[in-house]
Amino acid sequence: MKRYYAHISILVLLCGVTGFIFRSYFLMGEVPFPSNLLVSYYQPWASYPDPEYPNGPPNKPMGFDNLRIHYPLKTLAVDELKKGHLPLWNPYAFSGNPLLASYQSAIFHPLSWLFLILPQIDAWSLIIMLQPVFAGFFMWLFLRSLKLSLWPCVFGSLSYALSGFFIVWWEEAYMSTYSAMSLPLILFGFEKIKQNKRIGLLSIVIGIVWSIMSGWFQMTLYAGLVVAARMLWQVKTLERSNILLIVAGCILGVLISGLHLVPSYEALMQAARGSTDAKYLFDGYLLQAQELVKFIAPDYFGNPAVYNYTGEGFYYERMGYFGVIPLVLAVFALSAIRIKDKESFWGYLLLLAVILAFKNPVSWFFLYTMKVPIISVLIPSRILYIAVFSGTVLASYGLEWAMFAKKKIHYIQAFGCIAILYAYIWYGILQNFSTASLVSTAIIQMRNMILPSGMAVICFAACAMKRFRPIFVGIIIGTTIVGSVYFAQKYLYFSKKVYVFPESLVLSELKNRTTGHERIWTFGDGAFESNIATQFHLMSPEGYDSIYIRRYGELVYASKYDGEYSHEIDRADATLASESRIDKLLDDLYRTKMIQILGVRYVAGFTALPKDIQPPLYPPDELIPVWNDHVYTIYEFTDAFPRAFFVDSYRVKQSNQDVLSDVLAPSTDLRRIAILEKNPDLKIGNCSGTEATIASYEPQSVTVRTACDTDGLLFLSDAYYPGWNAYVDGKKTEIYRADYAFRAVPVPQGNHEVIFIYEPKSVIYGMISSIIGCVGLFFVWKRFIH
Repeated sequence: MKRYYAHISILVLLCGVTGFIFRSYFLMGEVPFPSNLLVSYYQPWASYPDPEYPNGPPNKPMGFDNLRIHYPLKTLAVDELKKGHLPLWNPYAFSGNPLLASYQSAIFHPLSWLFLILPQIDAWSLIIMLQPVFAGFFMWLFLRSLKLSLWPCVFGSLSYALSGFFIVWWEEAYMSTYSAMSLPLILFGFEKIKQNKRIGLLSIVIGIVWSIMSGWFQMTLYAGLVVAARMLWQVKTLERSNILLIVAGCILGVLISGLHLVPSYEALMQAARGSTDAKYLFDGYLLQAQELVKFIAPDYFGNPAVYNYTGEGFYYERMGYFGVIPLVLAVFALSAIRIKDKESFWGYLLLLAVILAFKNPVSWFFLYTMKVPIISVLIPSRILYIAVFSGTVLASYGLEWAMFAKKKIHYIQAFGCIAILYAYIWYGILQNFSTASLVSTAIIQMRNMILPSGMAVICFAACAMKRFRPIFVGIIIGTTIVGSVYFAQKYLYFSKKVYVFPESLVLSELKNRTTGHERIWTFGDGAFESNIATQFHLMSPEGYDSIYIRRYGELVYASKYDGEYSHEIDRADATLASESRIDKLLDDLYRTKMIQILGVRYVAGFTALPKDIQPPLYPPDELIPVWNDHVYTIYEFTDAFPRAFFVDSYRVKQSNQDVLSDVLAPSTDLRRIAILEKNPDLKIGNCSGTEATIASYEPQSVTVRTACDTDGLLFLSDAYYPGWNAYVDGKKTEIYRADYAFRAVPVPQGNHEVIFIYEPKSVIYGMISSIIGCVGLFFVWKRFIH
């Protein structure tokens, strides 16, 4: 019974600290979402300022991906779920893109049900706020399984949950920490299986499913590698039956996650991410040696929350901080561990993670040069998560040994190392003061070193009083909480609910004018950010997603680079060539072809002229102004092709470059001819007497009614992708890839109904995998566990 009281107590403590950090949500109605940033800097809202904040409300420059991808995709997914549909496809970005298979959509995350019973922003906020609670509790379970005493477990739980690494990701990428936090739950199952096989097996399975379904594969991969390393480390001491159960638990967890994994694997194979060279990521995100100081002072190079960050890259991608006091105690533990001790595993793990996160021949070779699948295209600095986790475990051991160990030599070694490091850092700051150009930098460094230095002094003083155990433990844990809360309050943002993707005049007008399947495009300084259209169920030819269809990206790339084929395209963005002048908008032949074939009916941009352009400025005849509010003008593009139409003829090309060259050639009239890659052996006539009308357009099905005087080839400007099937009057018909990235189907003479339905086999296979996993878990539970 005492054990359950301890579990409840740690949950209460975690909830209390979390509630204090996020008190703005409960007391002021503000949400942990960057909506203040949205209306301050993103169009169209930045051009319709709130009279109360003519320059935009107070904001912090973080959470960009929540605005650009995570929240809009969640909006679409929730809308589909509420209609009773499994959210498989996103028709609003690119020319269509997988939704469930877009790994970060996290459709099946264990807390996704909250979106079905709460307003979306409140469900979002609650899920954000629960991150430290779950992370801390999972770590608590794991540390208890290591037989550590009560207070080291409390300390480790809080240090892990409130580590700088987690804090900077809480609001940055929504689900990233959920994939990471389950590592201690899996390891808890690993340890627990020795005493209670059922709880151990269940914990391993739940932890793996939790991590995979959270949609941040890189963290799942790291968790899997740590678990594998842990099992190899202990293989000689584990019973054969326990090894088999651990392996079975891992396999079953992966199988149960099949409904998420299998479609995501298919999407990755079709995506740009799998084909592009990511060397630039390693150039930019393998850390420099001087960034080791951030383990002590995370803001040594400034902090973006106060607009004084001077470091390289994104702040949150370079975070390995897990607290000054935990770091001191981790160093103390390292000084006390002998090479053959069982606890040395965590020391080796910490050392390996740090080596791989920083620029050196070892990290370059193993992470990039060897071209290990997936690993060689991931941001390398995120491996700091393993350093944070192993460092926190070491810190827990450090507190345990500080409470009970008798050898003072370890204190001297640890505190000596820390003192020398602090002295070196302060010496560097003082040196900067002697250089006029570095004084402002030195001031930032000095200010941001005061708190870490003070916390180290408090830790040293507390250790001097360790014989007074309650006071010692209270100071250690209390100071750790204060330091983490201070860092969180400095970094985290809170915004007004009213600014969460509010309506605007131009958005409302575009929604009123489109019929549900016509595309819109915005240009110049008035361009909307990618996926803004998805949030408002407007169709855009552009998009931003970590997994999007490579063929579409290659077509967009070619349209910006003279028709040139390349597999080295943007990994996440697909945007048309930009233009700030309405009179020049159709001068680019390639861009014009793209907005024609994609059926871009409406184009919007600022009404006012760019500052460097003198009036008059006349739009081309094909762009007719149909609306303006003196901020935005909407033009109707009369040369836009219908979204579905018949062509007169087709040509067959084989190589990617040949297809792109033909599609984008000035002489190719894509309204009359389709460029295919497979010969349909179809005789088609003139399309002048044919009709193709979109009768229904839903995210996962499109119905086109046709009337043909001859056999014809029907073109639909939606992405060609595995899983889309076409039925002509209920009879399945082959879909041909047309114009490099779109769909075409043969349609016989007469009146017909053509239905395109997204029926991916990958989802069926994934469902079968999940069923097999659940049945397998039940079988193992009943048959092999007594």
